[in-house]
Amino acid sequence: MKVFDRLFSLADWANSLNWTAVLIMLMGGLAFLTALIRLRKQRRLKRNCVETTGMVVRFSSRLINGRFSMHPVITFKDHQNKEFTLVSEISTGASRLKRGESVVVVYDRSDPKVFVLKEDTLLDWVPVVIIIISFAIMLFGGLWLRLG
Repeated sequence: MKVFDRLFSLADWANSLNWTAVLIMLMGGLAFLTALIRLRKQRRLKRNCVETTGMVVRFSSRLINGRFSMHPVITFKDHQNKEFTLVSEISTGASRLKRGESVVVVYDRSDPKVFVLKEDTLLDWVPVVIIIISFAIMLFGGLWLRLG
């Protein structure tokens, strides 16, 4: 009998829960974790980074959330003279970089597949801002859940 009482009390709790607040907290948490992973990757790259010159060989277009984004495909050689042709994680407008243009590449000495363009390292502050905003969103959702 106690099992049924517990099940019904859980069902009452779930019905009374403000699911909008829970969804807001989950979205904030997902943004928080994504930015935290990005920040960790940036810090690791800064510790082990090596600069070299690369070249934009083409652009790769990806459909994300119904919009096309252009990602430059970069060719560069690492410190062991091994050549890599990789797609940049950060999308760029086709107007910013041109095919055949020389760019400065910052890559991880232990894993050259982890790289950024040097001009994109100016965006190092973005994950910190996203962490702060997503924490505020989670706090707002928690207050809404608590007070609402």
